[in-house]
Amino acid sequence: MAELVLSEESLNRYGTRILTKGIKLDSFAKNPVMFYNHDRTKLPIGKWESVKKTDGKLTATPAFDVGDEFAKEVKRKFEEGYINSASIGILVLGTSNEPELMLQGQTIPTITKCELLEASIVDIPANANAVKLYHKSTNGEILELSLSDLASFENLDDMHIIDEKLQSLKSELQADLQALKAEILGFLEKEINQTPTLSAKAIVEALQASESEKHGKRNALLAKLSAHPERKFSDWWLLDNAFLRELKAELPEKYRELSGDY
Repeated sequence: MAELVLSEESLNRYGTRILTKGIKLDSFAKNPVMFYNHDRTKLPIGKWESVKKTDGKLTATPAFDVGDEFAKEVKRKFEEGYINSASIGILVLGTSNEPELMLQGQTIPTITKCELLEASIVDIPANANAVKLYHKSTNGEILELSLSDLASFENLDDMHIIDEKLQSLKSELQADLQALKAEILGFLEKEINQTPTLSAKAIVEALQASESEKHGKRNALLAKLSAHPERKFSDWWLLDNAFLRELKAELPEKYRELSGDY
């Protein structure tokens, strides 16, 4: 199978570039997944082999999962020359707009440090070189990052400050919501004791049922988490991102605990 250039240091179509020496490969080496067009809503179409850095380029060889019909078709098109491009999905760890790191015509800071999360076969590259950018917020959540975000901040420290403010505001709103919910429950229970109307009682019962359902959902999430003790945050993020979103919403402390290992 032909070797592909996953990334190199030239200026891409978006006005930025990625320094190859700053790409971390440790986690990717343990789980070298290959997608098509960065589509993580579907299962990987294969894996990457012989991943290495050479002369400012990151290269690898695709190994397609021929047991999967879609992957088999992508492999055929690749081998027959209809598709011949690759792209990386990275977690941005550092940027710089220092003059010595900026090329002529560059409008967005250079990505100096990043972690390789996945690499995809793509139909239309952007760096003659496509790249999918991600950013890890202060609470461990991995968010999609647009290139305009990189242009808006001189470095990622500015983004962390905004993350901290957003997380603080979110915590305050959640506390206010819980207090309001308790106040409503107390009022309804008082109304039932004084005037046991069917409507008020039905509301309380509905709220109690909702709490029971929420408790059951949390137990299901814990059971799923316990069923896969070998999975780290990066594995869940790539294989079942929907589970991470539910875990964050229902059991934020478990989410933080899991993301801390990543």
